[in-house]
Amino acid sequence: MTGEVPAGAVTVGIDDSDASFVALRWAVREAELEQRPLCIVHSYDPRPAVYSGVGATFPGVDLSDTLDKAAEEVLHRARHLAREQAPELPVTLVWSTLDPREALAESAKAASLLVVASRGHGRMAHLLLGSVGLWISQHAPCPVVVVRGDLDAAGEYVDRRWIVVGTDGTPAAEAAVEFAFAQASRRDARLTVVRCLPVEVGGLHRAHEGPVEGDCPERRALEDQVSRLAERHPEVRVDTELRRGSAAGHLTRVSEGASMVVVGSRPRHGPGPWGFGGVRRAVAEHASCAVAVVPGHPGSDD
Repeated sequence: MTGEVPAGAVTVGIDDSDASFVALRWAVREAELEQRPLCIVHSYDPRPAVYSGVGATFPGVDLSDTLDKAAEEVLHRARHLAREQAPELPVTLVWSTLDPREALAESAKAASLLVVASRGHGRMAHLLLGSVGLWISQHAPCPVVVVRGDLDAAGEYVDRRWIVVGTDGTPAAEAAVEFAFAQASRRDARLTVVRCLPVEVGGLHRAHEGPVEGDCPERRALEDQVSRLAERHPEVRVDTELRRGSAAGHLTRVSEGASMVVVGSRPRHGPGPWGFGGVRRAVAEHASCAVAVVPGHPGSDD
C-alpha cells in the first residue's frame, strides 16, 4: 500500500462508481462530526491477467501506465469532492495493489470507522451488497458502515432522523448499542433499541410474532441496558421495543424509514443466528438505509 492510514481516521473505500462517491459524502460528514481525519482508500490491479486457451497474458507497459493514471485520477477526484464538501477537513489518500478485501482490511487496523458503498445488480441494485463490502462488513476489526440510499449535499439522509439498533441482550451487543447512541447524538436523531425474541411453537400457550406486552425478564434486561447508556447521552431521544419474530426481517422492514440500522458482530463460533452472522449479514445485504456492523468489545463474547 502507498500512503498510511492516520490513526483513528474515518476511512472510506472508493472506486470509480457513483455509489462509492455517495459513500464518500457520508464519510466526509462523519469525519466532520467526529472531528477526525478522513482517509480515502482505492485498490486496483496494475497488471490484470487475461486468460485464454494458450495461458495467461499480461498488459504491456503502456496499459499498466494507463491503469496507474486512472487510479490516480479516481483518488484526486475523491479528494476534490471531499474538499468541496468540507474544505478544512484533513484528507489522506491511500492506494493499493492488493485485493480490495485485503486493502480495506489492512486500512481498518488503524481506522476508527470503515465506510463502504452498497453494490447490486439489476432490479436488486439497491438491496444487494457486493462481495467486497459484504466480506469486509463481516471481518473488519473496526465498525463498518455500508452506505445505501440518497444523501443530500451535506452527506445526510433526506428527511430521515431515526436510528434503529438491534440487540440480543448479551454483553457482545453492548458495543452496537453504544455506537447507535453516539450516532444519534451526533446526528440529532431519535433512537430505537430493539430486541427480538424467538417465536414459540407448539403447546397451548404458544407466542405469535409481534410486540411483547407486559413485564418480563427480557424487558427488564433491555431497559437496564438502555438506561445505563442513556445516562451518558441524556440528549438522545430513545425508546425500546421488545417483540417476537425474526430480527433480520424486522430490522430490514424498519430500515425503510430509518437513516441507519446498527447490528452487532459476534464471533462465528457463538450460539444462535447472531453468532453465525445470520442477522448482521441479512440486514447488511437487504436494508434500504445505511447499516453499521459493530464488533463486540474485547472479551465480551459469551
